[in-house]
Amino acid sequence: MEAWSDPKSPMWISFSNVVGLSIIGLGTINGGGSPFWEALHINKCDNLKINGITSIDSPRHHISINSCNGAAISQINLFAPEDSPNTDGIDLRDDCIAINTGSININITNINCGPGHGISVGSLGANGETATVSNVQVTHCTFNQTLNGARIKTWPGGQGYARNISFEDITLINSKNPIVIDQNYRDKGLLDGTEAIVKFCISILISFLCFALVNGQNYNVLNFGAKGDGQTDDSKAFVKTWSAACGGGEDIKTLLIPAGKTFLLQPIVFQGPCRSKSIKVQLDGIIVAPSNKEAWSNLKSQRWIGFSTVSGLTIVGSGTINGRAKVESFSTTYSEYFYYVYYVLLMKTARGGDDCIAINTGNFNINITRINCGPGHGISVGSLGADGEKAAVSNVQVTNCTFNQTTNGARIKTWPGGAGYARNIRFENITLIDVKNPIIINQQYIDKRRLNDAEDSAVAISNVIFVGFHGTTSSKDAITLDCSETTRCEGVVIDGINITMADGEKPKFACNNVDGNSDDTSLMRGCFKNV
Repeated sequence: MEAWSDPKSPMWISFSNVVGLSIIGLGTINGGGSPFWEALHINKCDNLKINGITSIDSPRHHISINSCNGAAISQINLFAPEDSPNTDGIDLRDDCIAINTGSININITNINCGPGHGISVGSLGANGETATVSNVQVTHCTFNQTLNGARIKTWPGGQGYARNISFEDITLINSKNPIVIDQNYRDKGLLDGTEAIVKFCISILISFLCFALVNGQNYNVLNFGAKGDGQTDDSKAFVKTWSAACGGGEDIKTLLIPAGKTFLLQPIVFQGPCRSKSIKVQLDGIIVAPSNKEAWSNLKSQRWIGFSTVSGLTIVGSGTINGRAKVESFSTTYSEYFYYVYYVLLMKTARGGDDCIAINTGNFNINITRINCGPGHGISVGSLGADGEKAAVSNVQVTNCTFNQTTNGARIKTWPGGAGYARNIRFENITLIDVKNPIIINQQYIDKRRLNDAEDSAVAISNVIFVGFHGTTSSKDAITLDCSETTRCEGVVIDGINITMADGEKPKFACNNVDGNSDDTSLMRGCFKNV
């Protein structure tokens, strides 16, 4: 504390009155200090985005957000010692997230919370305060060994309201108080408060609760024979656990892979259909593949971990899947499958030598968000139409992703001679860090083994939107739209593009046989008819 220039300051790093602030990256904020200030304080910053950062050992609030409209916070990690005091601020040890007065239209999803006090609305109404909280939705969250789960707490003597609050699809793992509404919240210093008058029991919805370890709907792989020592083959135990969860009735089931354990798995398929209307895989531990080719029970298998014919499948958690796929051990395609599973499960970081995610034929209604990709070839739709294949891909949305030193960013690639369609595809809010080819549509995709493929047909590409790309490129041609003469690309939209080269120059585009529009007349002039 003696080393601080202003030990009386209530915060350490502060942003104030900044519109359009984005804080992203894979770095760490290490509070490591006194018990008196907040680590990161953000005040009156509209359209705020915080993505990917880690905060550890904050002495008080990890992240404090005040009077910010349009804030989006995603994919952050907060760590504090289990025995720490009130380390609030999308909080650990105390509330994981605390929603205080003035908060409106709050959406919280896919949070793994524990230990701590759960997710709370409040406390509200202290010292006669007039509270206003409305339109709060908390979905797809897990409370692991928390003191509370879903909680609303108000002080006696307060005023105002807390209304239109929904907690939905919540998994509980040994939580002491899963659901709490406390309109008589008091601390030991204010035991003589007057009657509570915060009117908050209005339109509160709590539904689809999964009480793990309470109602028998949790299936822990350790209870079915898994060792979790990283050496013993736990495949049979996982199959037994899956069979019990999948066939165990119509209620929501949770297959739990606990933290602190490492599970060795051979190639495995979790087969449906299941009797339960939905099934959740809670991955908090580590899953590893055999360490070398000789240890694989089925080296010819084209997949390591698979799910087949399972409706309502959800895969969440803070765990890790380690494919151990070395370049000298497997083909590029085989290695790509390992990493593909990793992306889908963790939705965090993807590193590989080919596409970070490849969306091939037969995929519909795909939502990809919060991916940090690099190095590699970015996120691709395709390749489609090889060997005259009839492709079908539609309704793909890729949002809030980062491409870091990738060869490509957002890409659609189809072969000459193909058929079918790729349509209704949207890439939005994409961050680029030294990406060679940020935006590509390539309807002339050919590898060196097949240079003479005829272009008598092509996969039809339509209704494709690229919006909100920002960052840097290492190429002069940041946007390449190379479409077919036989089947032009239609309905392509390019808006909100802010891409610069390392020297600060604005890059160019290359465009063939494409119909669409753009809000950037200087960048896309000559590409579209209206520009």
